[in-house]
Amino acid sequence: MKYPGYLLNPGDLFQVHPERVMFAAGAPKEKAERRAGRLARKAAAETQQSEAENAEEAVSEETRAEQEVEEKQDPRDTLKVLMSQAKTIMSRDKSVLPAKRKQEIRGFQKAIRSVLSRSASSKILTDN
Repeated sequence: MKYPGYLLNPGDLFQVHPERVMFAAGAPKEKAERRAGRLARKAAAETQQSEAENAEEAVSEETRAEQEVEEKQDPRDTLKVLMSQAKTIMSRDKSVLPAKRKQEIRGFQKAIRSVLSRSASSKILTDN
């Protein structure tokens, strides 16, 4: 049951398997049933651990790839990409964004525009 506070209706009682209820409620269990439960818990723990390791590896590979891409990209191109992302956020989530967040994004866009308007020989963009 997803929600423990859900009140049962009379028709809901027929959807329950009595054997499973008795098993969960603490009916005497045989050795094989106890062993099966232990093995199932152990297998679940192992799969959860392997999934966590795989997720960590995937994240580390993604960050390495992003770092390589960032090293190769021109800073002006990066700023242009950020500007386009800010524009899509503003156009897509008009009613969802709070006013404060919209002000922050507009300020961010203004800062990017001011940096991009400077010449390409600017010290800010050529330091990298």
